[in-house]
Amino acid sequence: MNKRLSVPYLKTLSLTPENQESPIHFLKNWKTPQGYFYLRNHFAYPQIHTRNLVLSIAGNVHKPMEISFNELIRFPFKEILVPLECSGNNRAKFKPKVFGEQWEEGAVSQGKWKGVPLKELLDKAGLLAGSKEAVFAGMDFGERKDFKESFYFARSLPIEKALHEDTIVAYEYNGKPIPYKHGYPFRLIVPQWYAMASVKWLRNIFIIQHEFNGPFQTKDYVYYPYEDSDLDKKPVTAINVNSTIQHPLDRSIVNEGLHVIKGIAWTGTGYN
Repeated sequence: MNKRLSVPYLKTLSLTPENQESPIHFLKNWKTPQGYFYLRNHFAYPQIHTRNLVLSIAGNVHKPMEISFNELIRFPFKEILVPLECSGNNRAKFKPKVFGEQWEEGAVSQGKWKGVPLKELLDKAGLLAGSKEAVFAGMDFGERKDFKESFYFARSLPIEKALHEDTIVAYEYNGKPIPYKHGYPFRLIVPQWYAMASVKWLRNIFIIQHEFNGPFQTKDYVYYPYEDSDLDKKPVTAINVNSTIQHPLDRSIVNEGLHVIKGIAWTGTGYN
């Protein structure tokens, strides 16, 4: 008799846009395989054309510029093994329920990203005095239910974080070009911060002299200390300590006796 083998699979939360959890309880390697990396999207996947293989840097810089894919890969590079976690991970466990994708424990994955330190690119463009934030816009866009207009997904970083030696514009994941669904051709990687900062399908970088007020910066991904007020709200940034038990699985039946409890833990400040 042939035995059927069970294999892990992504858990689908939604298909339009596509949001799927990683089978984190079954993964044992430090590097999450491409097919098991969780998927988080706000809009439909963008169409990629050859003209999109260019990264634009503009705004409060001495020399606005466009860098092609072939030019980018000739810059000095670095590789970083880093976890990326959706800030809504474990939201399904909240009581009472809160708005948003109902992630359980699988909105986190880890891999080795290769790319160019963002500082190299900003130094080449030349930051002008008064630069306060860097805004990163991807190619994915669409309508939001709370506004009557379309938006590109865009987030900003304080200049200090943008210039951090480990903030990179990545073009490879686990030794291969970044998969289309994970941000090909360019993805910003911001170690230590939740993954909304690691903008996929990166197309434009704008240097500004004020605080960015896009909806994914000031409405979503924000801590609200008070339920009925915006007072003292602040953006979500660093990954908090988190963990999950991989074995035994929740609700599994085990034999009486001694068992090894296995799990993983991670934090933004401990990515090294």
